[in-house]
Amino acid sequence: MATVGYGDLVPNTVAGKMVGSGAIVCGVMVLALPITIMVGSSFLMLLL
Repeated sequence: MATVGYGDLVPNTVAGKMVGSGAIVCGVMVLALPITIMVGSSFLMLLL
């Protein structure tokens, strides 16, 4: 669980914080990989 909001719900345990951190990292990777592929292919088309 990750939020940019007010922090009403936050993990209290170390395990909860680790799971939350892992979810953030996985979420960033899930978003970054497709964006990188799309932008990379667009640049390749522009250069050719």
